[in-house]
Amino acid sequence: MSGRSVAGSVGAWAVRRRRLVLLGSLALTLASVLSLTRLRLDVDLLSTLPTGTPAFDEYKQFLETFGSLQMLPVLVSGVEGPVLGRAIDRLAAGYRALPQVANVIAGRDAAGGDVPFLDPVHVPAIIPRERRDELAARLEPDAIATAVAQVKKILSMPGGGEMTEHLRRDPLGLALVAGQTIRDRYADPLAAATDPHILSPDGTSGLLLLDPTGSPFDGVFTAQLFAGLEAVERDVRADPALAGLRILYGGAHAHAREDAQLIERDVIRYTLLALVGVIAIFQLGFRNLGILPLIGYQLVAGSLFAFATSVIVYSRLNALSLCFAAIFYGLAIDSVIYFYGRLLEERRTASLDEAITRTCAGLGVANVVASTTTAAAFAVIAFSTLAAVREIGVLTAIGMLVNIVNTFVVLPALVATFPGRLAAPPAAPLEAPWLGAIAAASWRQPLPALLVASAIGVIWIAVRPPIPVDADMLHLRATGSQAVAAEDAIQEKFGALIPDGHAMVTGPDLEQALAREERVVEWLEAHRAPGAPGARESVATDTRPGSRAADAADAVQGDATTAGDPALAISGYQALTTFLPSRATEAARRAAFAELPLARARAALVTELARQRFRVDAFADAAAALAASDAALPRDLDAPWLRPLVQRHLRRTPDGVTLAVMFTPAAGASLAAIREQLRADIGDDVVVTGRAFMEAALATVIAREVVAFTVASVILNLIIVLLQLRALAPALAVILPTIVVVFGTIEAMHLAGVAFTPINLIVLPLTLGIGVDYCVYLVQRWREGVDLGTAARLVGRAMALTTLTTMAGFGFLAVSRYRGLEGLGWLAMTAIAAAFAAAICLLPGFLAVVARGRDAR
Repeated sequence: MSGRSVAGSVGAWAVRRRRLVLLGSLALTLASVLSLTRLRLDVDLLSTLPTGTPAFDEYKQFLETFGSLQMLPVLVSGVEGPVLGRAIDRLAAGYRALPQVANVIAGRDAAGGDVPFLDPVHVPAIIPRERRDELAARLEPDAIATAVAQVKKILSMPGGGEMTEHLRRDPLGLALVAGQTIRDRYADPLAAATDPHILSPDGTSGLLLLDPTGSPFDGVFTAQLFAGLEAVERDVRADPALAGLRILYGGAHAHAREDAQLIERDVIRYTLLALVGVIAIFQLGFRNLGILPLIGYQLVAGSLFAFATSVIVYSRLNALSLCFAAIFYGLAIDSVIYFYGRLLEERRTASLDEAITRTCAGLGVANVVASTTTAAAFAVIAFSTLAAVREIGVLTAIGMLVNIVNTFVVLPALVATFPGRLAAPPAAPLEAPWLGAIAAASWRQPLPALLVASAIGVIWIAVRPPIPVDADMLHLRATGSQAVAAEDAIQEKFGALIPDGHAMVTGPDLEQALAREERVVEWLEAHRAPGAPGARESVATDTRPGSRAADAADAVQGDATTAGDPALAISGYQALTTFLPSRATEAARRAAFAELPLARARAALVTELARQRFRVDAFADAAAALAASDAALPRDLDAPWLRPLVQRHLRRTPDGVTLAVMFTPAAGASLAAIREQLRADIGDDVVVTGRAFMEAALATVIAREVVAFTVASVILNLIIVLLQLRALAPALAVILPTIVVVFGTIEAMHLAGVAFTPINLIVLPLTLGIGVDYCVYLVQRWREGVDLGTAARLVGRAMALTTLTTMAGFGFLAVSRYRGLEGLGWLAMTAIAAAFAAAICLLPGFLAVVARGRDAR
């Protein structure tokens, strides 16, 4: 039995058993609706990124380990002077009371309490060997005399007891060397923050830094966090003096919140608009209100079934994959349009039931092939390594296959039950003579079609345009984003706060982890870019064999040429060991300090204090600091001075302790090159990652998938069409117009500066599936014995309407504020319009060449 008679028999059965069909469809639709109660949406970046390669797996590892403590900067403005300081204090107090906030940094004193690393007793533990000369210079008799004279001058001025106590303990300014060391080795613009608030140089803005306790990609946590932040804002603004306060949030948590709200709102809104839009286009084309509820039911039932299937396949759906419904509505209505157009034609000469049977028989092969080619394109996309793309592919492929059943079973039963205007024969067929004229001209004169295809091919060979790719995740974000506005303002007023690179080391305990981190820090120091803050032009270290400095130099330098390699240059870094060195390093530093002329310095200090008439016993702590000591920096990780640093840099994991060193590559440096060289010098167990590194790998994935999915779609479409036509030459002629569109689209994107993104990479396979659909319907009529001009006249109206409905499905995405969806919508609309034009203008010419070649033989 032929495919045509099978489709006709199925349609006839559906008409006879219409009640059974409709009851079964309704029951399945209700079950699908109930299944949606289990549907969960996911906006987690971790679930979107690919797996199986170091660039993605290590970035995920960093986010999973340290992502919950990504900084949440809060920019405060709108008031100035003391009022701004009061606002910051009120906000900081409110934020600290929130269970979702682990720590708040609002100024130098935000951590509270004394800082042991600025105590003269502990200064030797902080200062590395290369800065030992700075300490030695302060211990010279002349320097001591100058320092004591300066202390006497300062104390003669009006001041508080806190300053007196500080000078009594550190008259030689040893803590200044430690402070400068920290500023040079801990690249954070807040290291020199004002006291008591972090204010911009112009005094118009303040900054607070929050450490949330949960991941920015945990939607529930992020919603609770911002509910708490907004409650604090309302309380603070209740003060009339602070009513004009302006607060902006930046960082990953703010972006995740905006993305979740925008994607869900836009996708739901534009899905509904797409459903209304495609039905409106159908109405404009056929002007039959009676059939619109039938169409709406079929489209909604198909999408609900696909969503219900997804509940079985996926525990969560990526929020971006919800745009499947808008895409599906634009594609699924194509079958309805072709069905209704053919039904109008058949109804003129047959009863309604017979016309339905004839319509199913006439459309059988063409519809199955067309729907299958589209489903095949999305099935190919389902192999994407990107979760959202993969889910769109799976859902749409399922929906298109279900739509075949709906077209030949549910739709015939619906029309037979609710015939509306079709109860009587229509007055005249709905044709498109102008499209028929274009197709007929192309058939008679195929040369223009061949020239267009040849021109695009020649341009491709001459230009060889690369696959344009944009993997910058920030380019997918919403327009008018408050989080982006906040970060831009913070960048302008305070400088960058988020380093670009991250290195993670793990040890079975804290000491071994600190020792491992110190090797990474030494490597970064050795590759500090000339001119960068804290960069060393020459390093005075103890390089005697067996010394710690010699071991570190051997470990990190390797090939001497790499230290000056600009591709490996670092502009700065942040590491916990700047404040908390390992015990071994601390002991080595204290030993190096003990080698200085401490006894002479102590005697000179006592002599100078007595000469300038100070009470020498009041400076007993300062004198005691100028002696070899067994003192050690405290290791209480919950201490107020250390807690913020621990929150940022340290995690306890099943493997022990993991430490993160944040760093920023210098201009022109390569994060990938840094990763490879650092791991080669230190050990490949060091994890080096960063957003830029991840995005570089993502660009490779996008380019690879665009090519692979397009080639696979061409092959699958060719196989499906070949099964229909049973001849290679006509099958190639059917595929070729859309291939021309694909090559032309890439060339146009290259010239226009439009790139493929993780979202719009589906456009080329999609264009292939849809473009081949147009050609299949034309060829099916041609094979029925009519010329291509007549074929285009008969089905051209349906083709034009399906083009408009498919463009509408994507068009509503094109007006989304989420730039990823916007880019998908515009690119898809352009490619689909080109595919329609190619089917009408190029296919007849290609088929004419094939037909004349056969006649010549």
